[in-house]
Amino acid sequence: MGEQPLFSTKAHVFQIDPATKRNWIPASKHAVAVSFFYDASRTVYRIISVGGTKAIINSTVTPNMTFTKTSQKFGQWADSRANTVYGLGFSTEQHLQQFSEQFKEVKEAARLVREKSQEKFELISPGLTIAPLQALCEGRRSPTALLGVNGEEKLFRSKSADLELASKKECVKKVPSEGSICETHMETELFTLRESNLKLVSALREANSSIEHWKNRLAEYQQETQQFRDQVAELGEREGHAASSENRSEDLFQSVEHMEALLKAKDEEINKLQNRKSDFQDLEEEREKIIKRMQELEQRNFELEQQVQRAEQSLASSLDARQQAEDEVRKVIEVLDIKIFDLNSLRQSLANFLDKDQLARGVASGEERVRCGVSTGLADMDFTGLRRFALELDGPGDAVYSSGETLSGIVVLELQRQMDIRALKVQSRGVASAHWLEHRGVGVNTVYNDYTSNITYFRKRQHLIRDNGEMTTLPAGRHEFPFSFQLPEETLVTSFEGKHGSIRYWVKVKLHRPWAPVKKIKKEFTVIEPIDINTPSLLAPQAGTKEKMARLWYHNFGQVSVTAKIDRKGYTPGEVIPVFAEFYNATSRSVVPKAYITQTQTFIARGTMKQKQAVVATLCGDVVEARRRETWHGRAIKIPPVGPSILQCRIIKVEYTLRLPLVMGTIPLHPFGSRTSSVSSQYSLNLEWFRMTVPEQREAPPDYSSIITDEEAEQNSAAPRIEEDLSAVLERPFMAYVQEFRFRPPPVYSEVDPNPEPVNIRRRCMTC
Repeated sequence: MGEQPLFSTKAHVFQIDPATKRNWIPASKHAVAVSFFYDASRTVYRIISVGGTKAIINSTVTPNMTFTKTSQKFGQWADSRANTVYGLGFSTEQHLQQFSEQFKEVKEAARLVREKSQEKFELISPGLTIAPLQALCEGRRSPTALLGVNGEEKLFRSKSADLELASKKECVKKVPSEGSICETHMETELFTLRESNLKLVSALREANSSIEHWKNRLAEYQQETQQFRDQVAELGEREGHAASSENRSEDLFQSVEHMEALLKAKDEEINKLQNRKSDFQDLEEEREKIIKRMQELEQRNFELEQQVQRAEQSLASSLDARQQAEDEVRKVIEVLDIKIFDLNSLRQSLANFLDKDQLARGVASGEERVRCGVSTGLADMDFTGLRRFALELDGPGDAVYSSGETLSGIVVLELQRQMDIRALKVQSRGVASAHWLEHRGVGVNTVYNDYTSNITYFRKRQHLIRDNGEMTTLPAGRHEFPFSFQLPEETLVTSFEGKHGSIRYWVKVKLHRPWAPVKKIKKEFTVIEPIDINTPSLLAPQAGTKEKMARLWYHNFGQVSVTAKIDRKGYTPGEVIPVFAEFYNATSRSVVPKAYITQTQTFIARGTMKQKQAVVATLCGDVVEARRRETWHGRAIKIPPVGPSILQCRIIKVEYTLRLPLVMGTIPLHPFGSRTSSVSSQYSLNLEWFRMTVPEQREAPPDYSSIITDEEAEQNSAAPRIEEDLSAVLERPFMAYVQEFRFRPPPVYSEVDPNPEPVNIRRRCMTC
């Protein structure tokens, strides 16, 4: 067609499946042009879409067609002539709207064209009629018309014509014989009328026979048209299968070419390998030699590793022996230095004494006095001349410090005689450290992993006697040097001592003297960071529910469920926790409910976490029979004297749990009357279901004098022994200071949880 399209757009074309009449079959692989054309030769409008050399759509628009939008970007119309349904998928909703509007306009234009063609057909094709006859009596017409029915001409005889003919015959019969002329004229007209009637009857018969003939022809044409449509549909399907077959053949052709290329490459490789076949035997012999050599080297390597291990062991023992020898030599040198210094002083004093008082005496008596004097002086005199070197902190021996407070004290020097001092320094530090060793076997060797992490919270230093290159001479007697440190304002972590880590605060003094080793004194002090349990977050009630399946091997006995509540999250040691709980034993056996307060110590180093758990308090209930319930109405569990929770340190944490989170504080709970109404209203809890009753009076903290003797109290309150070095500090149970507790005894709980969790609580980073 050479006409320009009236409207054109792009869309994906689909056709309904002729077999199922339900599924859509894509008629185009991609979006193609869909255009409206006007066929002037046939005066019709068409929708045409061409994909390559094949017409995908060739639909004639009729007034009966309707374009339906089935979604935002998809529409369809039915073509009765093609016996199919076309569907178009557009890229945007705007394109769909434009196509729908254009379809309506073309449909209206097709309707107007059809109406005009029908009017023109009626004007151009008049019906076949028979000339009217003049009636003898009334002059009426009796027409016999040829009318068009369904585009075909049909002859028929009307009943009015037969009636007029009969009336004319009667009139002729009734006409009186008035004259021969009139009679002859009437007979002529009668014969003419009869002939016309006979012709009309024959024409009607021929018309009726032709109508039947054309009806049969029309049915045959319709049947042929349906056959042609079926053939066209089959041809379309064959074309689709042919196109897919062509695509498959192209793919197969490409794959065959690829396989041929690979086959060619493999043939080349085979040729190369065949050419190198002669070298395989030499390579095999060389390979066997290399394998033997490798085995010999592995054996030699194993022997060398054993020798290296023995050498390392001997080296370690040699280093230890050397270190011990060096320590002994250093001690001997220090003693010799002190003795040389004392002997030098003694020599000077003896020389002066001999010059003044014993010039006249004999050599024998003088030598005897010298020997007696030397022995007496060495026996009565201290080699260093330092009678006492002590560090004393202000306040009681069990004083506790917090952030922002001042730490003060004095350094005491008691000298037997005059002494030269090079420097006197005092230093205060706070350090959190975590450390443990782990080993694993690698073959015959053992690999040790050292996990260490340190955090320094503060470090301060003062020079009581500054080292300026000159000696400071102190006379004999007692000397006191005061010092003071301001602890940091930021939050400090509570002191702690555990198996795999510690949080320590100490003051260290160093005394530097000429010709003498450095004298050190270190004294630890306790830091407690207050935890006020009267805060809203720690006054919040805690509740929890847990269900557990009781099973033995592959047999399930049923489920046990517990729902527990406590009145708040924060407690102090010595308080009583009222536990409100309900146990339901749905198993077929009896169970005993228990509650534990567990202390969990967590140590973190190099991304690896190590935990240690211990049970500090236990509450055991009555036996719950099978299919029974047990309710605890405020069953009390008492908190023993334990250290407070440590939650602010990055490498050490101390937490307490009672199947619910607990926080051990240092400031006890205020009485009920001192709480603000806002806090009480905000954290009130309706526990009527448990019939919960809280005692009006708090139980006093425990009196430790009943379990601690006076001797133990004196030992606990005594100042700690001076340690020469951090490594010399023994691992001992350490309890942080707890407010309003008179003594600090070790906790009464075991180091091992009697009922450990079934899962491994230790978690480790996979990078180590």
